[in-house]
Amino acid sequence: LYVRSVNRAASAPVCAALLEAGCEAARVAEVVSPLHAPSAPAVLGSMLDAECQADVVASLLEPLDGTHLAQDDSLAASLIEAAVGRNKLPLLKPWLDARKAEGLPPGAPNSEAIEGAIKQIKKWW
Repeated sequence: LYVRSVNRAASAPVCAALLEAGCEAARVAEVVSPLHAPSAPAVLGSMLDAECQADVVASLLEPLDGTHLAQDDSLAASLIEAAVGRNKLPLLKPWLDARKAEGLPPGAPNSEAIEGAIKQIKKWW
């Protein structure tokens, strides 16, 4: 199965279909990169459901930086929720640490979600 690129807004269903078809997770991540921020939680969920390796998940999320978080107050919470629902929150740790290092505004929804997730990882894992 060969797919060169996809409409970024439609990346979540394409990701799920490719993974179900047996495509290698790293190749699927290439196809849906750069990740369309609004589809990121659904794509992340598909990747986690397919038991993707931590480095694949990290490379997929890496481009979603503070700029994306500033545009969507619920992005971090949605990504965290996708991981928590699958008991995979520790896979987000590199991304969470990187976003924290960027210095998000205190009290901002994304900042609170990131801080809470990091505390949860330290407490439980």
